[in-house]
Amino acid sequence: MRLLIMSLFFSLFNVLVTAQEISTPYLGQKAPGLRPEVFAPGIISTKASEFGLAISPGATEFYFSRSLSVSVMAIMVVKYVNGEWTNAETVSFSGKNYDMDPSFSCDGKKIFFGSTRPNGNVNASGCDIWITEKSETGNWSNPYLACKKINTTGDDNFPCVACNGTLYFFSKKHKGFGGTDIFKSEFVDGKYSTPENLGEAINSRYNESDAYIAPDESYIIFNSERKNDSFGNGDLYISFRKDDGTWTDAINMGSEVNSKNIDYAPKVSPDGKYFFFSSYRKNNGNIYWMDAAIIDKLREEVFK
Repeated sequence: MRLLIMSLFFSLFNVLVTAQEISTPYLGQKAPGLRPEVFAPGIISTKASEFGLAISPGATEFYFSRSLSVSVMAIMVVKYVNGEWTNAETVSFSGKNYDMDPSFSCDGKKIFFGSTRPNGNVNASGCDIWITEKSETGNWSNPYLACKKINTTGDDNFPCVACNGTLYFFSKKHKGFGGTDIFKSEFVDGKYSTPENLGEAINSRYNESDAYIAPDESYIIFNSERKNDSFGNGDLYISFRKDDGTWTDAINMGSEVNSKNIDYAPKVSPDGKYFFFSSYRKNNGNIYWMDAAIIDKLREEVFK
C-alpha cells in the first residue's frame, strides 16, 4: 500500500511539474508569427552580442553564446527551476575563452560546442569542436575534443547532430570548394568517420557555415556568403533531402528571414514549432525567432 501511495504521489508530482512547464514555455514569451522577432529581450537578447541558441529536449534549458569581454565569449544558460526561469548564468564548462554555438544531442545527454581553448593536441589558436556529457546528477563533465578526424589546424565549428549521431559542422581545412564548407561525419561503432563534403548543392566557392541539420536529416539550413541572390552580408539558405539521399539545390530563405546584415546560427526548437537564428539587423547581435511554418512553405516551393 505504501509503495502504491508513493507511486501515485510521484505520478501526480510529475503531472504538476509538466503542467508548470507547459504553462510558461519559452521563457513565457508570446509566440511569434511569420516575421522574425527578438527572442526574450532583456533575458537572453540584450545589449551584449548573443547568438547560437540551443534548447534542451523539453525546452526547460536554453543555452546560448554571449560576448562578456574582448577576450571572453561564454556559453550561458537559463533554466526552468521550481516553476520559475532563472537568470542567465555562465555554464560550468565555459567562461575563460571563446566558447560558442552549443548544440544538444537528441537525447539531451551531450552538448557539442566550438571553442578556442588550448587543447595541447591539434592546435592552440583556431577553433575546435568539443563535447561535454551530462551526469546522472545533472552536472556537465569536463569537455573533451570530438576527434582528430574532425578537428584540424584551422577553424572547425558550429557542430549540429542528427538523431542517428551524424555530426554536421563547417571547416576550411577539410577538402572543399573554397572558403569554409559544410561537412558531415557519421558516428559508427562509437567512432566518427572521415568527414564528407556535402557537395555543390550546399557548398560553393564562397563561405558556407553554421549548418543546422533536422533531427531526421530531412533538411539543412545554413549561412552562406554567396552573392548572386543575397540580401546582405551573409544569408540563411535551405536545402531538402530528396528520396534518393541527395540534396536539392540550396535556396535563399527570402526576405521574410534575411536582412541586409548578416543572418546566421539557425536552429529549430525540439518540438519543431519555432525557427531561431541570430542577426545583426539592428546593429546589435541578437537572437530572433519566428514560426517554423516558413520551412514548410519553402519545402512546398522546392517540390511543387
